[in-house]
Amino acid sequence: MTADSDAGAKLFTDYAVGLGRYAYAALDADAFAPVSLPGCTGCRQLMASIRAAKARGHHFAHTDFRVVIDSPPSPQTLIYEGQIVFDGYGPIEVDATGRPVGPLPPGQHGKHGWGITIKWTGEGWAISVLETV
Repeated sequence: MTADSDAGAKLFTDYAVGLGRYAYAALDADAFAPVSLPGCTGCRQLMASIRAAKARGHHFAHTDFRVVIDSPPSPQTLIYEGQIVFDGYGPIEVDATGRPVGPLPPGQHGKHGWGITIKWTGEGWAISVLETV
């Protein structure tokens, strides 16, 4: 995140319609290379790419992600700190600072870091990139 961004978090959402296509991330070539994402393996590939880009000091913005997911594991999956920590059908809530507050496994509440939520909207998969400080 940039120095002039909110002290809490920013939540960026990009709606992906067109099921049955693969996902591509990283329009910023300096951040990381585009990745084809078929299913669960693709999610792990994306997380590895994001982790590597963050290690190089890249701060994400809305335009970094143009994602279409082909059959994720459930209508809503939370990937936090590079790991899938919630996979179910319930709502994912964030507090006033944008941090996930539930439902999350024990010990995950209020944790700082970054994550991605994938949620079926009825028209397509909504991809939200969450980054906290």
